[in-house]
Amino acid sequence: VNLSRNNMGCASSTQQPRPDPQEIAKNHEGPAIKWKVDASAEGCSGMFWRTEPKMGSSCSDSTWPRNGAILNGWLAKDHEGWVQFDNGYWLPTHQRGFRILHEVKE
Repeated sequence: VNLSRNNMGCASSTQQPRPDPQEIAKNHEGPAIKWKVDASAEGCSGMFWRTEPKMGSSCSDSTWPRNGAILNGWLAKDHEGWVQFDNGYWLPTHQRGFRILHEVKE
């Protein structure tokens, strides 16, 4: 197993059951926002999905977003610095002082 920083992501291809995007949207106000993933400041090629808004809640879904991915999600009101995406997973807006999620202005 290669654990270099350039290969950070979920470790296996076992996927968690995903909630319905419409159900997720009901828990947030307004439309989803587009976010671009860029964890390159830390030498990472992307970010692990989180099953809940906690850094230690990495999931086992191999579809973790790579740098440059554009995702739809809502900035959480109850969990400062976290975004929930339409697939039900979460990512922090910052990690170790580096911004990793950037709002995409259309």
